[in-house]
Order: sequence, then C-alpha cells, then structure tokens
Amino acid sequence: MSVYSHNVYSVFSKVVETQRNRPALVWSEHDVVTFGELDQLSYQTALVLQSHGVGKSDRVCLRLEKCTLAYALMIACLRIGAPYFFIDPSNPLARVLHILDKCKPSLTFSAKESPLELADYRVIEVDREDQFASLKIDAGSLSETDVIETDAAYIMFTSGSTGSPKGAVMSHANLLNFIEWARTEFSVTADDVFTNVNPLFFDNSVFDFYGSIMNGASLVPFDAKTMKDPYEVLRRIGELHCTIYFSVPSLLVYFQTLKAITPSAFPHIRSIIFGGEGYPKAKLKELFECLHSRAELVNVYGPTECTCICSAYRATASDFADMAGYPPLGGPIPNFSFLILNEQGEEASMNEVGELYLGGPCVGLGYFNDGELTRRAFVQNPLNSYYHERLYRTGDLVSVSKQDGKVHFVGRKDNQIKHQGYRIELGEIEHALSQITGVDEAVALHTTRDGFSLIIAVVASRDNLHPDAIREEVSKSIPGYMVPGRIDVMDKLPKNMNGKIDRRLLQTRYC
Repeated sequence: MSVYSHNVYSVFSKVVETQRNRPALVWSEHDVVTFGELDQLSYQTALVLQSHGVGKSDRVCLRLEKCTLAYALMIACLRIGAPYFFIDPSNPLARVLHILDKCKPSLTFSAKESPLELADYRVIEVDREDQFASLKIDAGSLSETDVIETDAAYIMFTSGSTGSPKGAVMSHANLLNFIEWARTEFSVTADDVFTNVNPLFFDNSVFDFYGSIMNGASLVPFDAKTMKDPYEVLRRIGELHCTIYFSVPSLLVYFQTLKAITPSAFPHIRSIIFGGEGYPKAKLKELFECLHSRAELVNVYGPTECTCICSAYRATASDFADMAGYPPLGGPIPNFSFLILNEQGEEASMNEVGELYLGGPCVGLGYFNDGELTRRAFVQNPLNSYYHERLYRTGDLVSVSKQDGKVHFVGRKDNQIKHQGYRIELGEIEHALSQITGVDEAVALHTTRDGFSLIIAVVASRDNLHPDAIREEVSKSIPGYMVPGRIDVMDKLPKNMNGKIDRRLLQTRYC
C-alpha cells in the first residue's frame, strides 16, 4: 500500500492497475469477475448513486444477499464517500425500520426475493437473477469526490442493550491500516483465494472482503443457500482452491460434529482463522491434530468498533497442555495499544482481571446518530491527563498470564454474549420478549453445551402462553440468530431479597 493512499478506493485502483485480468470474485470455475470488470461495474453503480442524488457522507443501505452487485456497490460507495451499511434480508420488519430510521439512507437497494414495503425510502429492488437490470445505467462521467482518510467508509450494526441495534462507524483510515495489517500478517499475494462464508452484515466479512480484494487476492463468496449444506461448502473450498479461511468457531465445530473435516479437507488452505467467540479447547485440539501439519490455526479477537480484529494468535501444541478455558488472545497486532484496568481504575497487574481498553488507528469513529452511547464507549485514556488519547472501552474482562505473558479472555462486565459469532446484548432479547402481549417478565440466559452456544429464555406469563407462540412473536422483532433455542414459561420469576429477578438462581437452574 502506497504511503500516498488517502482512501480505500485509491488502494483498489492501484490493485486494478496490476491485476486487471485476474479473478476478483469467483462464483464458480466458469463464473468469474475480474478486477477490471469489478472496477467497471463499481464505476457504473457509482453513476447510478450520483444520478439519485447520493453524495459524500450520504448513507446507502444494502439489503442484499451476496451477489456481484453488492460488492460493486461497496466499492462504488467507497469511491464517492457515501458510507454503506448492510441489512440482513431475513431481518424482521421492525428491526429493518429501526435501522433505516437511525441512518436515514439516501438510497436503499433491496432484494426482490424478500420484498418489503418501505414507502418512506427511495428503494431500488434488485433481482438476483438479473442484478443490474433495474439500475438504468446511462453513459456519463462520474463526478469525482475528494474522499479523505477521516471520512466514514461503512456502518456495521450490532446488538444494543436498550433493545435497539447500534451502528459502529468505521473510517477509511481504519480500513487502510487494516488492509495493510492483513496483507502483512498473512503474507497475502495475488495467488491467494479467500473464502467469504461470513454474511456481509456481520463484521467478520470485513476481513474477507478488505483482506482479499484490496490486496489483489481472489474472493469466493458463499451465499446463504450454500451455507445450509456444510458438505457443499467444504467441496467448493477445495474445488476453487481456497487458501485462506475465516469463520466463527461454531461453524468449524459444526463441520467437526458432522465428521466432515478429515485430513483431506481444506486441501489448499494454508490459514484457518477463527474469531467472534471462544473455541472449545477439546474441539480445537481435534482440529489442530487433524490439520496443523499443513495449515496454521489462528485465533483472532476484536470488536466491531475496532475494525474487526485487534489481536491474532497462532495455536501450538503447547496450548493443549492445559485443556481449561479457551485459546489465548495473544498480544495486540501492530499499531494497536491496549490497557487493562482493574475495578479501581488502575492498570491491572499480571494475573489480575481487568477491563480491556483499545487504542490506535483501528478504533472507529463512534456510533452513528448516537452521541451519548459514543461518549460512554469511546473515552479518554484515564491514565493520560496530558493530551487527547481516545480509547474504546470493550467491556471485555481479560488478564495477562504471568506464566506465558499472553492475554486471556475471562468474561464480560455486562450482559453481552457471543452466540454463533454474533455479539448480542441479552437485554435486547429480553426487551423483545417483554413487548409480547401476555408476557409479564422475561430473562434471557446463555450457556454452552457440547461446544454449542445456546440462548435460553425464561418467561413469566399469567396467561399461560405456549413457548411456540412466544417464539413466533419474538421472531417478528429480532433476527433468527437471537431467537432463544429454548423457552420456558412459569407463573412468575424468582426474586432475590431486594425484590429483583434472581438471575443467579435462574443461571444455576438452567445453565
């Protein structure tokens, strides 16, 4: 990456200069989009955006499944300085409307296969079978925009404790640093082929897209339909010669449970990267023993607010001498700083548990249209009173082991969990449950069984609601991955001496 790169599109344009005829998106052996073609498509879609009045800093909503147009739109938005955000087409209407109301996009691209009535927004419906048909692309010249490093690049929505999702805003500067790190950390070349099994509305996809395309490597997208067939996923990974794989641990554990991962699986993969949740050590050891002779296993950690990844740790045989807990986080990646503060607000000593604060050029701009939440999470370094030093307060509890000097994840300060790789506030699930007619009180719990994450809801209802009815209703306001796997109904929830719901008793009883 040139030191003169001032925005992400300038990085992409340099890639196109040297990789024009090489594959950028690989849908199959016979369906390939080259870098030159992707650049041309992004130019045409940028013309469409500008023809609809989209300018710098205007938001663009992409309610799309993976398709060539979706990737072209991402690059088009980067080019004209219009931050994009993805919405899962399967999200319930209430959640979609909340996100749209928060961001007020100038233009929304919505999947025709899952139609929504969005009367208050300008919408272009996209037919997956003929993606560019509805764009009405006219010949013309693009009005070039001066996009600088501090401009917003994208908004990524995560679960919020108030019952509403929150949108983390990431800048071009954040991504420029991230792209360079990915290239260096994994020695990415034009011969590499990345998998994109992560949904585009999920922050793990940031690594897939920016780590590959912006470094001249190929990207193999896996759509939602393909992801329902693990054997097909693994077959395509081998057939299309993928070399770098990234997913949540639970997907790999699922492959393992089906006994789909054998010594011949991932035949061309040299890096298996996982993050977003803890990898049970017993399952990780099984994977390590199967594949480590030809593929490195890398545990990555990082919040959405800090450009997806801030630490990377390569598993070794010594990590399995002690089978308790999860693999370590290691230390911060280059150009990151961190503090671990104890309850007294002092720097934690070795082996002492404290909250992790992150600093450096990957720390994002804040939460979109939510100043109060931004002020609470993006804070001044409490140990620095001499000049402004902005840190992100993760809420993660960690410790540095005196034995190995590595950072280990301990837990959370709040009611937040990781489930199937998604960061979820249990409070958002409880809020959704409490809105259901006939529900008096609700508690959401989280546990792990046989290596799989499970959300449990315990609901008080004097109307004797059936769990299936509750599940159906709550599915109308929260996405499928947040819907509890088990719902129990009681007359009333147990209380502690202070008259509050006894969460500790419920946790003991159900988890």
